[in-house]
Amino acid sequence: MKFRLPHILALMGLILAAGVLSVRHLEHDVGASTVPGVVVVEVPGLDARVADALAARVPGGRPEWVPAAPGVLQPFGVELAGRRAREGAATLLVSAPALADPGAERRGWRVVIERPGQPPELPAAGRALRVVEDFVRQQGGVRAFLVALDPGPLAGDLPRELAALLEPLLSAADALPRIRRTSVVLLGERDATGERRLALRFDRGRWGLRSAPALDDLLQEAW
Repeated sequence: MKFRLPHILALMGLILAAGVLSVRHLEHDVGASTVPGVVVVEVPGLDARVADALAARVPGGRPEWVPAAPGVLQPFGVELAGRRAREGAATLLVSAPALADPGAERRGWRVVIERPGQPPELPAAGRALRVVEDFVRQQGGVRAFLVALDPGPLAGDLPRELAALLEPLLSAADALPRIRRTSVVLLGERDATGERRLALRFDRGRWGLRSAPALDDLLQEAW
């Protein structure tokens, strides 16, 4: 059976279309970005009211209540940082205020930057944010990362302050290659029991169906 050129071209077109559909289906199922990165920010004043007001400034956040042990940055604390480091991830803690227990933090995180001094024209929270933003922008390779930011007390209009904090972090995540998937998580108030806290999650990159309830994909899955 002989095929004419138009038949061959039509057949090639069908094969190409099937391949594109298969790739899109795969991206939807598992996400095209395969290298995870997480930035967590300690914001004790974040409650449901603030989250609603922030949504008008920075849409796309997903609020969840997650189990959390006592302490700053939980459930993304020293124990998780140590586990992620053993799995090969880069881990960084940046704290605008002085650390309560520097020894414990330095045992859990590969790199700890406390009270960064540059650039001096910015307030302490702004200096800490700049360190984290610069770090995220440099993550163009294939190494996972976990970064924690404690900006200290945020004064004034909290939704406005959080929008100003989120925008450079999300911009940095958006600038990463397609192989990356990045989440920025704000860790807010605790419930009446003290055993759960509000988390506001923003995903960047092609997550597909990788995102899981209660931040399980960020806390439980191996990297």
